[in-house]
Amino acid sequence: MDEIGLIPLEVQEKILRVVEYGTYERVGSSVTHEVNVKIIGATNADLPTLCNEGKFKEDLLDRLSFEVLFLPPLRERGEDILLLASYFASKMALECGRSEMPVFSEEVEASLQSYPWPGNVRELKNVVERAVYRSDTPEIEHLDFNPFDNPFTQREMEREEGVVTQKQTQLDLSQFGQARIDLDVSYLAEALKQAGGATRERQPSSWALPTTNSGGDCTGNIRICCNTPFDGLFMHPVYAKRAASLSDFQSDL
Repeated sequence: MDEIGLIPLEVQEKILRVVEYGTYERVGSSVTHEVNVKIIGATNADLPTLCNEGKFKEDLLDRLSFEVLFLPPLRERGEDILLLASYFASKMALECGRSEMPVFSEEVEASLQSYPWPGNVRELKNVVERAVYRSDTPEIEHLDFNPFDNPFTQREMEREEGVVTQKQTQLDLSQFGQARIDLDVSYLAEALKQAGGATRERQPSSWALPTTNSGGDCTGNIRICCNTPFDGLFMHPVYAKRAASLSDFQSDL
């Protein structure tokens, strides 16, 4: 019996009677039949926990737990994945009337072995059969692990994200002053970077920033030596307030 953890309590009572007394009645009949069978159950549920929750009968669990075996999930049996995949692929090819047996590309084999396979062998069988059915050639080059992945939904999401990004990139005119300051600072930082931090030696393609003394008056210039010429550089508003005039500052460049 597969998925015994999902059996309703009413059915569990009948199974318990079969296990305990070896008798049962068919549906709609009052004749009792005797049987002598061995029951093998399979589940991935935690049956002791289900018993504590009142969802599985403890008496039935005691009868069925004469011998308990734990099988590793498919992802832990890497050597079996390709063997089972080849078997399912060959079987599907015969059902489809294919003359050549399918083979997997190296990329597909790597995907088969790296995928976690939460659905174990059933999921492997479905994925391989789907790939063989959709392939026009004997070589399987693509696997679809999620057949419910709607491409139209993905496109709609991308379109909505594009609209949101476009709205976010619209300029806020009220922040013009701060944006100009940030732009000036970025240019100054790049000039210092390209000059290697040199600020003392005057070069033909150097930039000058006004400096102040302790009293706050403009008394000199900081030389920023650049190897790359620039067409122009906005003065940072902070320096503009300290400079005697913008024309004096520009004439020193």
